[in-house]
Amino acid sequence: MPKQTGPPMQLLLNRYPIEYRVEIVHPLMAAIQHGESACIVGLAGVGKSNLVQFIQQRAVIQHYLPQSIAERTSLVGRSFRPGEQATDSIFTAMLADIQASHPARAGDSAPAAAPFYTLQALLKTICQQRNQRVVYIFDEFESLLQHQPPEFFEQLRTLRDDHRTTRNFLYITITHRMPQLVAGLHPFAESKLFELVCNTLYPLPPYTQADAESMIEALQQNAGETRMPPAAAARLIEFAGGHSGLLAALFLEFNPHFELPIQRFLQRIDDSEPVRQACAKIWLHLHSEEQGALRALAANQAIDPDMAIFLSKRGLVKRENHLSIFSSIFRDYVTHLA
Repeated sequence: MPKQTGPPMQLLLNRYPIEYRVEIVHPLMAAIQHGESACIVGLAGVGKSNLVQFIQQRAVIQHYLPQSIAERTSLVGRSFRPGEQATDSIFTAMLADIQASHPARAGDSAPAAAPFYTLQALLKTICQQRNQRVVYIFDEFESLLQHQPPEFFEQLRTLRDDHRTTRNFLYITITHRMPQLVAGLHPFAESKLFELVCNTLYPLPPYTQADAESMIEALQQNAGETRMPPAAAARLIEFAGGHSGLLAALFLEFNPHFELPIQRFLQRIDDSEPVRQACAKIWLHLHSEEQGALRALAANQAIDPDMAIFLSKRGLVKRENHLSIFSSIFRDYVTHLA
């Protein structure tokens, strides 16, 4: 279990309690402790980038990892957008990120070579000579999956395999969809890196009640508003289904008039451009099979039980009295698409 350090409501970066996303951070940090790479899969706008920002904090690393490992572990990385596709530029960016967190010391060699080989030499200095553990995070990894040649994925695997004995160099990849659905017949699906990151998959569901409440509190603080009435906060969380993107859109739409009568509340949701955009972002990044199953559910049709389990793990559906789409707002959006 994670260690208890500091008061339970200690906030990091003025918004994250130390137990933020504990249901995913705990097993993820356990994987890092054991030197395992991992892949986090989550809906668009569900809070993947927030999670990345959170787990990179030194206080989080110290909270979840034993001291002997925490003091030599760093999590670094970035989001690679579709326009940033040249392989050398990716390795150059990785090199800059790792150098920033592990400054050069007297006596370190700096060979003049192609970015990959320079990065390889740097990691050998940091991970072998200094015995530091580096976890590199690829946010928006799908943009790389869809555009990089086979050699790129083999080179990434080589960087990790240089340290397979000590397990001092790891990857965390962040995607919207399951990597195998993104890759298809793409070279990544045939690479050794695919096996490495897909052996440890963590679906990232919408927020728990506690995390949703923390998010609303942070939104209010940033807006300089007084505390939202509990009933109004509960309404936003219920309609958003705990999805952070939908929560933010609802807050933007209603702030500071959260206690509208229910009919006016629903009408305003229907006319809300921020809410519509948040729903469209989720839909855009779903696989066609996921979209088909959600359309069926929105039309009150049965879906395949295996697909229901899959969608549940993805956080797209919930099962209370019956199987339903996680958010009434998103359900209405799907219904209107038909």
